[in-house]
Formats: sequence, C-alpha cells, structure tokens
Amino acid sequence: DKRVLFAGYIYGEATIELMKNAYLYIQPSDVEGHSPVVLTVMGLGTPLLCSDIMENLFVVQNTALTFARGSVASLNKQMEYALLHPVEIRKLSELGKDHVLANFNWDKTADEHVTVFLNDE
Repeated sequence: DKRVLFAGYIYGEATIELMKNAYLYIQPSDVEGHSPVVLTVMGLGTPLLCSDIMENLFVVQNTALTFARGSVASLNKQMEYALLHPVEIRKLSELGKDHVLANFNWDKTADEHVTVFLNDE
C-alpha cells in the first residue's frame, strides 16, 4: 500500500512529531519496565494501543487500547477497532493525556522522592 512508509530509524524532534501526529501508536512490548515511550505518547495525547503486560497496564489504567501480549489475533482485533472507532480512541487519548500529566510528571516524582527520603526512619 502506497500509504505505508517504512521510514527507518527516526530520532529526536522528528520522533516526537511522528508520535504527535500518529492516528494510533502501537507499543507491542513483551518485556518492559516503566516505558518512557508509553508515557511520551500518552502525554502527547496520541491514541495508544499497547500490549497488556503488567507494566503497561499500570501506566495506562483504562485510558488506552490493549491487546494480549504475543497475540497477533488480539492485536489485529484492536487495530480494526481503532480504525472503525476514531471518536472513541480520541476520547481515550484525551483521558490518557490527563492521566499521565497528573500522575507521571517530574514535579510529582521529585516530591515523592523527597517525601520518601525525609520520612526514612
């Protein structure tokens, strides 16, 4: 399909620009820690479809589409849903953006670290 572009490796501001303007960002992690990519995509307000590994579920809560890790059928089903329901995935992305900005920002993280260190007995 001529609409599909295999761009190769993209870095820096170009990455952010692509994420910001994507119809849907897919993060198919099998194993991952607390993903900065998931946080970035959500913070940009981009609709997200990610695997249902524990680390992703912790971050997204109910604000993104998920699929069963390693399941092509589950991924396909969710991609089809996203293509057929643009309004719904846009609503999810706005909820995701609010959720990430409220719960995963540097000021909150720094404050929580200070609290832990000051309350260490």
